[in-house]
Amino acid sequence: MPNAEINRLRSAITIALQDGNGTMAKRYLEMRGVTRGAGDSIPELVDRIIGHLESGSLAPSVGWDLVREISEFGDKRIYLYHGDGRALRRVEASTFGSRLVASLGVARVAVLPQAPTMNYAYFGDGHVRVSYSETHLRVRANRAVRGYLETPSTCVCVVDADTQSGFVYVALDTPGDEHPHGSTALSYFDHYLRDVAPTILGCTLTPIELHAALHAMDKEKYRKVVRPAVIFGDGKGGMGLRLSNKGRADLRDYDEYADTQNKIKLRKQARVTWLKTGGRVNLDRVSAGDSLMREINTDVQASPAMVRFARHTLSSEAAFVLRTVREIV
Repeated sequence: MPNAEINRLRSAITIALQDGNGTMAKRYLEMRGVTRGAGDSIPELVDRIIGHLESGSLAPSVGWDLVREISEFGDKRIYLYHGDGRALRRVEASTFGSRLVASLGVARVAVLPQAPTMNYAYFGDGHVRVSYSETHLRVRANRAVRGYLETPSTCVCVVDADTQSGFVYVALDTPGDEHPHGSTALSYFDHYLRDVAPTILGCTLTPIELHAALHAMDKEKYRKVVRPAVIFGDGKGGMGLRLSNKGRADLRDYDEYADTQNKIKLRKQARVTWLKTGGRVNLDRVSAGDSLMREINTDVQASPAMVRFARHTLSSEAAFVLRTVREIV
């Protein structure tokens, strides 16, 4: 690999691993079947990844894919919609001009752009996928100087549409205190959910409802797939109802949990654990999102449908969860 590309990758990977993303990178390496360096510091981890690239055990495209993975997955809120498949299939790739990429292996994600930027548009495998970056400010009090500390960070939004089924998801980071759309989280979410996504996909997006899915997760057939950890809803007198695991293997074994079944229409959200698949794990299947190597924790919001992933969640893990949610729905 040319030294120039190695240097660009080293710089991009170093930036991507900042802000506590080393764990995600190590898990990504494990998924690729190479030595992950469990005890590595960030500089050591960067050297390890570069070593894999220079030796040929990882292709350069995998290095760039790691950078994109960290930016576009991990701690994300993913909103679920249904669009008109016919309209989605009519979206013209040519409208994206120079942002169009032939594969995700050559996709790049802008870091701290001066203005909201479309990173790339990808058409392939029956999907339309468009990624955006923008810079947000996180403002925190600094008692030492009786002032405020402003920290810029890159927030990435991804719009992904299945042109056959019409299933659409929009993945969003937690917004900063100040951003190009104002100073509230709602203005940031609305920009992408109500304006950008329907416009680029050329159709109205209907929010999916997950009340039925949350109810279905209680059934015996899903005991080997998903386990509720915390249930949120409406209790007596309008007070919040919160049932959490007190040490038993499954929250569904509680008598109190059974009482919530009579109030399923009131259930708003649940914290659930997606169980790792049994038997010997096939890394190819894991990479394709067909199985899990570990348990994945998510918050599931019923209406509008939203799945909040825990930090360090990889794309294949998110794909498994979203696919399973669709099957349950």
